[in-house]
Formats: sequence, C-alpha cells, structure tokens
Amino acid sequence: MPPNASDPHPTYYRMNSLVAVRRALKSVGFTEEDILMVEAEPSYLMFSVPSFLLGVGYERIVNHSEALSGLRACILACFRKPVPRYGADTAAL
Repeated sequence: MPPNASDPHPTYYRMNSLVAVRRALKSVGFTEEDILMVEAEPSYLMFSVPSFLLGVGYERIVNHSEALSGLRACILACFRKPVPRYGADTAAL
C-alpha cells in the first residue's frame, strides 16, 4: 500500500488471546462452557518441503503438550448467554 493511502477497511484485533476472549464475553454476561486451543495444520508452509516439515513438527508438539497450549493459534470457544427468568414479580414480554 502506498505511504499516503488509507486502509478502507481497518482491522482492530481485540479478542486474539484466551484472556481477552474470556474478559470480553464475561463482561457482557456470557458464561464459559468450553474453550479449546488448537494449532492447525501448516498448509500455509507448503511452498517448501523443509518449512512444511518444520511446521508439522511444531503443530504436533504444541498440540501434544497442554503446557504449550498458549502457543496454539486457534481459539475455539463456547460461551452461553443466560436465559432471562420471568417470575411473578417481572412482566413477561
């Protein structure tokens, strides 16, 4: 992009860590059901056999060890928004 050009669709990454996802969703009332961190296959490295093999090794190592889960790139999260409960003291919509 030229130096004077502006991005027509700027991107702001605000929920790209486990801590940020939990904080953002809990702050609006969601409860955590399950979170899974995974490292996907390194298909983006298929331009070179050595780089692909290194990527496969990395993927296998970080997916095998829970201690290395923070190094995984993909966050799959399931959160639930509580259903409002209507009682005798509240009006149903």
